[in-house]
Amino acid sequence: MTLIVCIDDKNGMMFGSKRQSRDGTLIQRILALTEGKRLVLSPYSAPLFSEKKELLIHDDPASVCEKDDFFFAENTPLPEKKPDGLLIYRWNRRYPATRFFNLSTEGFTLTKSSDFCGSSHERITEERWESK
Repeated sequence: MTLIVCIDDKNGMMFGSKRQSRDGTLIQRILALTEGKRLVLSPYSAPLFSEKKELLIHDDPASVCEKDDFFFAENTPLPEKKPDGLLIYRWNRRYPATRFFNLSTEGFTLTKSSDFCGSSHERITEERWESK
């Protein structure tokens, strides 16, 4: 499974029960990247990806992820099992946060890091990590 998260400069993911931010260009990148693969997510996140065919919407998405799945995590617990890969999208800003990404990248190798211009953010950094 590849875990996908969006975080701010302090690893924040959410503020209360709301996502910190959203970006249409980032969503389109995730859709292209996961084309032909299953994207597993919570009912809260599902509206972001309404045009994707291969969606599995579940209240506990981490519990139903399989090896080749992509898991978009926002408001649900992160998987207990170590993912095969990480896709980390950094907003390059600080937002108020009450929920944080606390999974260590120890045991992973950064294979790619690149910036792109989003629809609402001048610079979003995409990091691809693979399990060692």
